[in-house]
Amino acid sequence: MGGEQSPRAGAWATLLTAGKYLFFGGTAFALDLTLLSVLISTLGCPAWFSAAVAFAVSTVFAFFTQMRYTFRSNASTRGAMVRYGILLAANMVFTAAVVDRFDSWWDAYVQGKIFSTGITTLWNYFIMKHWVFPRREEGSGRRRRPRP
Repeated sequence: MGGEQSPRAGAWATLLTAGKYLFFGGTAFALDLTLLSVLISTLGCPAWFSAAVAFAVSTVFAFFTQMRYTFRSNASTRGAMVRYGILLAANMVFTAAVVDRFDSWWDAYVQGKIFSTGITTLWNYFIMKHWVFPRREEGSGRRRRPRP
């Protein structure tokens, strides 16, 4: 029957999507770090400015690659931007709180950053897939529902 997927094919599709999510997220991080380094070390820009520019560029890159290539969302770009911004703000608050707690409790801010990055990476996959970049059925504004 058309449109149905075997459990094995569904599992492979999920693994492929997760792999793309990690690839594009890792590429965004590498872009952020590379641009930060070039702006500071090569162009002599201040660290605060370089960090802001590198973060902004990598965030835009991550948004569009995750929307178009990872999750193949056909939802409204404007709506996805709003949802992505909300998720980004929540991640920033969570990360700041975790890093602060790790630093004050154990003098371990680096471990706090690593821990918070792992947690946000995990939950972001599911939030992006189902809320930020949902797939919509062609010709309707409704989300595609999985078939039993």
